[in-house]
Amino acid sequence: MKPLSDSMPLVTMVIPSYNHSLYVKETILSVVNQTYQNIELIIIDDGSNDDSSEIIQTLHSLCLARFVRFEFLRQQNRGLASVINQAIQWGRGKYFATLASDDMILPEKTEKTVSLLENMEDVIVACGAATVIDEEGEVIGGIKTEQRSYDWKDAILHEYVLCAPTQLIRFDALRSIGGIPGHIKIEDWYLWIKLTEDGKKIFTTNEILALYRRHRENYSSKRDGLLQARLDVLEYAKSSRYYSASCARVYLMAAIDFGETNKVKALSHIVAAVKHKNNVIMSRSLVYALLKVFIPAALGDLLRSYRGRP
Repeated sequence: MKPLSDSMPLVTMVIPSYNHSLYVKETILSVVNQTYQNIELIIIDDGSNDDSSEIIQTLHSLCLARFVRFEFLRQQNRGLASVINQAIQWGRGKYFATLASDDMILPEKTEKTVSLLENMEDVIVACGAATVIDEEGEVIGGIKTEQRSYDWKDAILHEYVLCAPTQLIRFDALRSIGGIPGHIKIEDWYLWIKLTEDGKKIFTTNEILALYRRHRENYSSKRDGLLQARLDVLEYAKSSRYYSASCARVYLMAAIDFGETNKVKALSHIVAAVKHKNNVIMSRSLVYALLKVFIPAALGDLLRSYRGRP
């Protein structure tokens, strides 16, 4: 292992790999090409049944030469929470980041987020904006972020725009919360709630720091489990005075998820939201959900095109 630099803190970068043989090489190379030098890279393949591991092995020598430390492990499938927990035990850095094996980070992502955390003592996580790409790497949109901070209330109520591949976390804070429970499926939301509960904040820059890959087939296949996954996270905020409001918001999100495919189920989720928090009936969130569920997409596009016109 190369000696660590005294002039810059060590960053632990973790790539949980799972059945992304088409993309994992690009993901790794995006870390190799970081302008920030003091990085240790940990890749854990979580039981892929494609040739992801073989592709990773072809980059082994390159990674050994590039990073101050490189670890690659292949294991039976245990889930993302288990992979992150294992990486937390292995990592030695001051800062910690995960990167899905189908996303990419831009060359200055690590340098810029490290600078933010080094200069903002009350900030525990730094994030940025991202360009959204499809399976072929074509640009299909973007995730825009503001230059602002979010607190615990924002995290519980899911009132934030945070892009996972751009995050950088203070490692000592991550260790202090004891990792992620194995049954949690929305790991990032759980982390934002737990990391901010002592008053620390999450900061977002409006700079584009990553390429986030969106798979068309993923959304429909995961939609049925999203509601329960969100409720599982909220169990860890049950004592909060914002719990009922957040549950209502989660049910409205579920209504939007089913808006195009099952309006009966979408309406039942809207009713559940109102039952959790009566005053949601006066909220913009409810109006937005109703519009998304019951106004045809074409009409919605037309209305948006006329927004702001005389």
